[in-house]
Amino acid sequence: MPAPRLSPGRPRPIPSWPRSRDFANIFPRRDTSEERYSFSRKVVFPLSIYIVVFLILTLFTFIGRRSYEGKYISAVTEERNQIVKELMDLSLIGTDIKTISNIEFPINPDIEIIMMLTLQSLDCRSCAAEAAYLEYLNDKYGRKIFICAVVRKIGKKAIDNIRSEYSITYPFVEDPVMLGYKIFSRYKSLIIIVSKDRKIMRMDPIDFNVKKIQDEYESVLLSYLK
Repeated sequence: MPAPRLSPGRPRPIPSWPRSRDFANIFPRRDTSEERYSFSRKVVFPLSIYIVVFLILTLFTFIGRRSYEGKYISAVTEERNQIVKELMDLSLIGTDIKTISNIEFPINPDIEIIMMLTLQSLDCRSCAAEAAYLEYLNDKYGRKIFICAVVRKIGKKAIDNIRSEYSITYPFVEDPVMLGYKIFSRYKSLIIIVSKDRKIMRMDPIDFNVKKIQDEYESVLLSYLK
């Protein structure tokens, strides 16, 4: 007996999909909410904690560094002001450099001022940093400023070593007589500015590798140049 034909207006029955509460068995590659939560708990959440901790530590490090730099600059400024006051009491301003030094300076019409760095010892880190800073000034203004370092009798090898270590091109001159003067023997390092006619115009303590002081001193140098 033939099967009854369905009327055109009646929808055909659709086979029911197998019901299952375990969708992972039906779609093996589909992530369930439980799996997503597990991934977040095991990976995302620890990573977020790490990033937050890292940012907090970075912030505290930055704040601590700024605080340390501020205290260091304050201490250096206070010490320099004290040295400047002492230098005014022991000042050699206006003195002919030839009366305290045997250094022969080059005769060059382009040289406007002479800059001398006294170094009682090469073991002073701040002094060595100052010597390196003067190389920067020498490279920048060497055509108008004659720069030299004055040291005790330490020998050519010691001089060559420090010049090589800090890539210094300006000369080092041994002058124990000059460094034997009270004003120079009292401090490990001083900077002296001498005019073209060999008169001492200015004496300053070193900048202790503080950029703010270095910038201020560079402005002072420019005031002596045409």
